Amino acid sequence: MAPLQDRYVLIVRHDATWVQREFFYFIARIAGLVVIISLFVTGATLYVLRRLLIDPVLQLRQDLLLAGATISNDSDASALTFKSLAMARDDELGDVIAAFDQMLGQVTTAMATRKQSENRFRTLVEQAADAFFVVDANGRIIDVNQTACDSLGYRREELLALSVSDIQKAFAPEDLRQVWQQLRPGQPQTREGWHQRKDGTGFSVEIRLGLIETNETQYVLALARDITERKATEKALARLAEIGELAAMIVHEVRSPLTTVLLGLNSFQAMELSERARNRLDLALAESERLQKLLNEILLYSREPTLDNQPLDINELLRDLSTTLDCPQLVTYTLEQAVTVHGDRDKLKQVFINLVSNACEASPAQAPVTCTVQPPQPNQVSVTFHNGGEPIPSELLPQLTQPFFTTKPSGNGLGLPLPNALLRPTRANSLLPPRLSRAPR
Repeated sequence: MAPLQDRYVLIVRHDATWVQREFFYFIARIAGLVVIISLFVTGATLYVLRRLLIDPVLQLRQDLLLAGATISNDSDASALTFKSLAMARDDELGDVIAAFDQMLGQVTTAMATRKQSENRFRTLVEQAADAFFVVDANGRIIDVNQTACDSLGYRREELLALSVSDIQKAFAPEDLRQVWQQLRPGQPQTREGWHQRKDGTGFSVEIRLGLIETNETQYVLALARDITERKATEKALARLAEIGELAAMIVHEVRSPLTTVLLGLNSFQAMELSERARNRLDLALAESERLQKLLNEILLYSREPTLDNQPLDINELLRDLSTTLDCPQLVTYTLEQAVTVHGDRDKLKQVFINLVSNACEASPAQAPVTCTVQPPQPNQVSVTFHNGGEPIPSELLPQLTQPFFTTKPSGNGLGLPLPNALLRPTRANSLLPPRLSRAPR
């Protein structure tokens, strides 16, 4: 157009308000759609995650806390129900649950074993003949067994409220602290003391002390044994030893004049005597010889035997014995193989002579008396003697080995106590004490 040949700017105005409005509406719709989709996706994801992961993890956490509390309280975990164990999964969480199940089984088994051991140990402690005390560093009694309560006359609660100085009266508190300082783990000590009962009476005790450590805390385990009877026995044995020495001295003093009497009586045998005097002389000689034999046996019984232990064959010893004894009824059964023991030949021979003599005297005429060597067992051999006499009355059995007990008019009651004295147990003597199945008349 000719009028527009120069430079012009053409401005066209148009109302675009609605376009802006529609643009914001579009943005709002898109944003809302995005929010709705996000909420939906988030909700669905949370729902799925909760069902598949979060709930199992929380349940496993709760079961772990429950298992830990149960174990801490030393309760029985096998009686509880753990919901996480019922979940069967093939993913990593399933592996964790399986590991928890395995761990729980191992812990439950270990706790059951420990409780069984503790119950067994507690039963042994409660039934022990010795009194058990667990004491801390301040001397307070932490634990005791029933024997301690019974021996002291306290109830368990009363005894646990006391200290060592309340019952142990042989040591002052300073002495107890010194004893504690001397104790070392693995180095127990034995001491004698005096325990006082609730009623004020007391008794002698032998205490075995040991230091134990638990969780960096030191305790003393004390085992107390009532030795009242042992003390009385020791006094009695000391008294018997004095009596034995006195008896040996008396026997020694009597034997010398008795030997002189026997020499005098024997000299009378060469004289011409009346029949009455001869009978009295024979009776005096018989009684004197019996008295001399009794004195010799008393002297042998009162002394502590000294054994000359040498290797010897029991079969050979018994075969030699059967040829020297005046007992035609004796039948000896020995073994073909040698049975070697360590023993004193002379002492054993004396034992066997006494046994065979008793068996022959108590056996009916012509009835056999058997001596049998039994097949040896580990570390021992048994020799049995048997005759045809009457069985030993049951009321006499406990008295057989008591000195001077006899059922024979001419016996002295040392035939069986003497074998017991000669066969006192020693490390070198592997023979068992003799066993008799028949009694002398």
